[in-house]
Amino acid sequence: MRQAVLAVLVISFAGRLLMAQVAMTEQPVLTLRAPNFNRSLCFSNDGRLLLTCRENWADKKVCIFSILEGRLVREFGHTNANIFSAAFSPDARFVVYGGDDCKVRVADAQTGALVQELDARGPVKAVAWSPDGRSILAAGDDKRILVWDSGNFALRHESQPCRGRITGLAVSPDGKYAAACSEDKTITVIDLQRGAPVITLEKLEHESPLSSIAFSGDGRFMCTGEEEGRFRLWRVPEFRPFGNFAEEEEEEEEEGGETFAVALSPDGRVGASAGHGGQIIVWDIEGMRVLHKREGLGDVYSLAFSPDGKYLAAGTNDKGVQIFGLSGVVGPGGPMIGLPSAPPPAVTVHGPSIAPHPPAVEGVAKKESLAVVDFELRGRLRTTEPDGGRTIASLILSRLGPGHYEIYERGQLLQLLAEQKLQMSDVADNTDQAIKFGKLKGIRYIILGSVDQLGETFFITARLVDCETGRVGLKADAMANNLNLLGPAIDQLLAKMGLGG
Repeated sequence: MRQAVLAVLVISFAGRLLMAQVAMTEQPVLTLRAPNFNRSLCFSNDGRLLLTCRENWADKKVCIFSILEGRLVREFGHTNANIFSAAFSPDARFVVYGGDDCKVRVADAQTGALVQELDARGPVKAVAWSPDGRSILAAGDDKRILVWDSGNFALRHESQPCRGRITGLAVSPDGKYAAACSEDKTITVIDLQRGAPVITLEKLEHESPLSSIAFSGDGRFMCTGEEEGRFRLWRVPEFRPFGNFAEEEEEEEEEGGETFAVALSPDGRVGASAGHGGQIIVWDIEGMRVLHKREGLGDVYSLAFSPDGKYLAAGTNDKGVQIFGLSGVVGPGGPMIGLPSAPPPAVTVHGPSIAPHPPAVEGVAKKESLAVVDFELRGRLRTTEPDGGRTIASLILSRLGPGHYEIYERGQLLQLLAEQKLQMSDVADNTDQAIKFGKLKGIRYIILGSVDQLGETFFITARLVDCETGRVGLKADAMANNLNLLGPAIDQLLAKMGLGG
C-alpha cells in the first residue's frame, strides 16, 4: 500500500516537473502589423499561414500572412460590415468569414475571389470549418448553430435556439462535436454529423457571460472564457467539469479582468486566456496553476496556438498580431513554422465544388518576373508605422498576386540582394542600381517608390522599372492620411500604372 501511494506521488511530481519546463519568450518572436481589432486568428494546418480579419470602420478586410516571411500576402473583403471571425478550410484553399451584416462568405484564399454568400439570419460572431472539410459552421445573434454542406452550400443542420446570443463556436478535432457558448452563460454541444443535441451545460454559480470557447488539439479538453476573467475546463467526451482556474488563482482574476479569448495547445497540456488590459495568462492544465503572464499588449481579442505547438499568437486592438515562442509544448507533427521544410504530403479533403487552379500548359507564354522594393521614407515622417515602406511593398505584392506575374517574394529578393552584397535601400533610391541588379538576376520589372509627408497627408510615389530595356516607365502617385490604412491608396497606384485588377 505504501509503495502504491509512493508511486502515485512520484508520477504526480514528475508530471508537474514536466509542465514546469514549458517556457514562453519574454518578447514576441514576430510582430505582424495587422489591422486594429484582430478578433479572430487561425493558422493553416501546415503552420505556414496565419489568418486574421479587420473590424475597422474604414477598411474591413480578411488578411492572410506568411509566417515564414513575416509579411502580408493577401487581403480581401466583400462587405462594408464589421468582420468578427474567419477560418481556413483544412487545405487552406478557402476562407470562410462573417460579421454584422448577417452574411457568411466563402472566398478563394489564393485570389480573394468571392465563392459563395450564405444567409445567417443575424449578425455572425463566429465561424468554423470541420476538420474533414465537409461542413461550414456559423453562429451569432440568431442563437443557432448553422451547418452548411461545403460541396453544394446547402443548409444541412440547424440547432435548436440557445437561450442567449452565441459569442463563440468551436469544433472538436475529430469532427464529432460542435460547441457554442452564449451570453446566457450556457454551452450547447451538438453532434456535428447528425445535427442532434448532445448536451447543454448549464451556468454555474457566480458564472458571468461566456465570451469564447476552444477545444484542445488532442481532443481531451474544452475550455471557455468568461467576461469576469474565469478560465474553465471540461473533459471530453463526457463534458465533465475539470477545473475553474480563476477561482484557484484569484489574484490573476483581479489583474486579468474581462476575458475575450481562450485557446488550448495541440497536446492539451497548456491553456491561454487574454482580454481587457492586454494580459496573457498561460496555464498549466494538469497542475491548475499559472505558468506565465505577459502584460502591456493592449486589449487582446484573439489567441491561437500554432499546429506544431511552438508558438502562441495574440491579436490585439492596436499592436497588430504578436507571436510568442513556446518550448515544451508539442503538436501532432509536421513542419515547424519559422523553419523551411518540405511541403506536406498531398491529402484528399472535401470542399467547395470549384475547379483547382489550372496547371501550366505547354505553349502558354511565360509570365514576366516582378519584384517590389521597400518604399523609401523621406524626411521625418510623423507616423506610428516605422515600417511603412515595407508595408507598402507588401500590400502591392498582395494585390498583384501570382496571376499575371512571376512574383519575387520579399524573402527571395533579400536573398538575391545579399548575394550581390546589397541592401534593400541600395536599390530603393537608385534606379540605375535597380536596373543593373534586375538584369543580373533575371528580374524583368521592379517597382520602386517613396513616401513624403506634407502637413497630415502622406504622398506615395511609385515607378515601374523595366530592367530588360532600362526604361523607367509608368509613374504614379497617391495620397493617404494614415499609413495604417493604405488599401485605397495602393489600389489607386496600381490602377494608374495599369497593374490593377
